[in-house]
Amino acid sequence: MKPDIKNKKENLEEEYQRPPLREEIEKFFREAKMVISFVALGVAVFSLITIRDSVARIIQTIVQFVVKLANSIAVEFLKLLEILAEFLKNHPEKVNGAIYTTLLLVLCYYLITLSLTSRYYIYKRFRIGHFSKMMWSGIAGLIVQLFIFGFSVYFGVVVFVVLVDLVLVFILFKNLTHLKKIRPSLSRPLTKQENEKRSCLINGLYAISAPYKLGYSNSLDWERIAENMARLALISDVYPEELDKIFFREYLSDYSVYQSIEAVYNSLFKNEDLYPIYYAKAEQATKKMQYMSELIVLQRFIFLDYFE
Repeated sequence: MKPDIKNKKENLEEEYQRPPLREEIEKFFREAKMVISFVALGVAVFSLITIRDSVARIIQTIVQFVVKLANSIAVEFLKLLEILAEFLKNHPEKVNGAIYTTLLLVLCYYLITLSLTSRYYIYKRFRIGHFSKMMWSGIAGLIVQLFIFGFSVYFGVVVFVVLVDLVLVFILFKNLTHLKKIRPSLSRPLTKQENEKRSCLINGLYAISAPYKLGYSNSLDWERIAENMARLALISDVYPEELDKIFFREYLSDYSVYQSIEAVYNSLFKNEDLYPIYYAKAEQATKKMQYMSELIVLQRFIFLDYFE
């Protein structure tokens, strides 16, 4: 059998190194980069030394301009305050009107927020039990708005009311946008059986979560509660048909509700983008519950409100 001269030739050619090597080229460019950096630094230092007097004059001019501008603004602001104080002194009824309408505007903002939040829960998250709150808070908000209109005309503070209204509308829009982000709309309403199962699981998780009821401060306990709140909420929002796979037992057993919630969650979700949002919201809820360890009623309200 003849030796494979062709393969031997190719192997010898593979061992050849044709200069310049890649390592040599990369070394040169690193050295060149270092030299250029030092040269640039030297030029910059030399330039600063050369024009230091000009730079100092420019900086001094800028500082003087800023100081004069600040003094001018301060003087004009003080003049404005004097004018405002004089106006309020001569028109005390407008002060009273501004106070009354501000209080009514805050109340109206609260009522409208309740109404719009309940409306979002009903028509976008398909939650039951919010219709009366939506209607009564909306009606009360409209009535308060009529009082605001009357007070603003009577006391002559219409412009003030319009400005405050614009600020409150902006805050309302911002809060509703945040609400939609942390409580996404659902794809479909739940069936009667799914709603009953969901309610049973939420109440069961509340009953079995002993740490917050006993006032424990172990961070791991609270973290575990937040994790299971987030998992149960995510399952009921995204896969409500899978709620029947979660088993809850009132008494202690080898198969706890935590394990079953975790098992069902792990089988349904692999890389879920919504989990960090749900967990952050659950973490905020558990922190509020820790501060209210003596107020069981408020703790239960915070816990149940998380699942809306």
